Amino acid sequence: MPVSRGTSGGFLLNNSRDPVEWLVETTRLGQDVLFDFLAEKNQLDRPVMEDLAEQIFTFHDREKSVTGLDGAGIVRSIIENNNQCLTEFAEGVLEQALVERDRDITTGRALDYPEA
Repeated sequence: MPVSRGTSGGFLLNNSRDPVEWLVETTRLGQDVLFDFLAEKNQLDRPVMEDLAEQIFTFHDREKSVTGLDGAGIVRSIIENNNQCLTEFAEGVLEQALVERDRDITTGRALDYPEA
């Protein structure tokens, strides 16, 4: 479902304006089918892994290569937006020190922090 900005700056759902974000409904997989869980239980077998690898390869092989974009700039803008949203909306939900540390890590200012 598309999420757009209204004239007052608020968010609108499912309208004709240009989307700024998308809402997607997903179904959570059971934890017992995740590869890390299966590996811990020694239940991950080679044919399952090879089948997944083939599906991933086929998916990427069908897609056209994208050139001429500033990939680093795109990722940087996503990180900056995430940091802005965390700063804006995390107050009272997340510890401010964690928000600031995340911002510093993603902006390259993490050298002030000792290794965890």
